[in-house]
Amino acid sequence: MRIKVNLRRDRNIRSQYKFLELKIRALKILNNSGYLNYLDTINNISKLKLNINNLNRIKNKCFLTSRNRGLINRNMHLSRIKIKELGNMGILLGFKKHSW
Repeated sequence: MRIKVNLRRDRNIRSQYKFLELKIRALKILNNSGYLNYLDTINNISKLKLNINNLNRIKNKCFLTSRNRGLINRNMHLSRIKIKELGNMGILLGFKKHSW
């Protein structure tokens, strides 16, 4: 039960960060191009509902088990245990059993 709560919380934080990251980047691009004043940009960024504590809580975790250790590849977001299980079942393409 606790794993599902952690997964839901982590996905919620990631989706909020993804949405706000686009807005912040757009404001910074407008500032660098000269369309907005620097103080206006800072003021607009501060008006966003940005909770800095939530951004620090984003960790690289396995999406299936929320395990934060043993991540093989950060792009796949799967732990080594789940990669082994899915590879043995044949779900992940290109993975095969190495040791006999």
